[in-house]
Amino acid sequence: MNPTLDDLFARALLRIRRGASMAIRGTAIAGAIAASTPNLGGCTDAATAPDELDQDSPGGKSDWADDEGERRPDLIAFTGDAWSECRESSSRTGCYGYEVFLKVMVSPVADTEPTAKKVGVVHRSIDNPSGDRTSNGRFFATASDGREEWHVPVRVYTYEDLIKFKVWYQPGNGKTFFDDNNGEGHVYANNNAAQVIQTATWESNITVTETSVRGTVRVRVADLDFDKILGMHASIDNWATTMKFGTGMAGDKNKFYWVEDVWGNFEYWQLDFEIDGTAIEELRFASFYEHGVVNSARRYTFWDNNWGSDYRVSRGNPGGGTRG
Repeated sequence: MNPTLDDLFARALLRIRRGASMAIRGTAIAGAIAASTPNLGGCTDAATAPDELDQDSPGGKSDWADDEGERRPDLIAFTGDAWSECRESSSRTGCYGYEVFLKVMVSPVADTEPTAKKVGVVHRSIDNPSGDRTSNGRFFATASDGREEWHVPVRVYTYEDLIKFKVWYQPGNGKTFFDDNNGEGHVYANNNAAQVIQTATWESNITVTETSVRGTVRVRVADLDFDKILGMHASIDNWATTMKFGTGMAGDKNKFYWVEDVWGNFEYWQLDFEIDGTAIEELRFASFYEHGVVNSARRYTFWDNNWGSDYRVSRGNPGGGTRG
């Protein structure tokens, strides 16, 4: 689908608001590989239709909750727990419509009207840019510490189920509080990590000889935020030792750097191999993407390890990597 004029304007405005440019992208943040990931649990809720409101948005991090609310993670917090249940399916395609549940904890606020209390999320699809949507949650239980557990249902289809969101809380006193992961936003990938990072084997070409590894590997990544870390774990001795590569700029060897934007909030990044060794038989590697790498935010790490088999290139068989 070709972008509309409004879509192009939104993306241009997003770049301006972030202060992004092609030159700056070459110096993307590099950092530690250790990270925490959200706990995705299994749970069942009775199906209820969420109260959704489509809103026009120019892109960026600002929305109605951000504009009129206050960041208060002490009063409301996304726990990191999320799950989904199929709501629409067909015999030909399987499940294509899901209800995603996001678990939120809120603290009671004094001198409020309990019946006016609302908890929800503002979310947007990364893989199908269509502006912000608001979903209201429902009360689930009271925890032993007095906080309340709420579940917020978000309806998505398979072409739009990579979402970035903030959770909000209106305790009934005319105020709005939110948790936006310290400005970086929370992320949920309903399908799998390939929605966030995918090795483009069809655009990669790696050659392994007895003494070296040369060539390039490209990955297609979701542009969750301007601040991001890309990295790779690689081995030329069947994981007896591990080489850890991070993020750099064009011209660097063994580091990922930005190449180009592609339609739909995605980007291509590339790593140029320059590995030397002895008696090399095979290169094995897996790549990762980290979101929430600044502002002491919760980190979300997504791996592409070829479904647990690693990407492999053997001596005498150049290519972009095959399953072992």
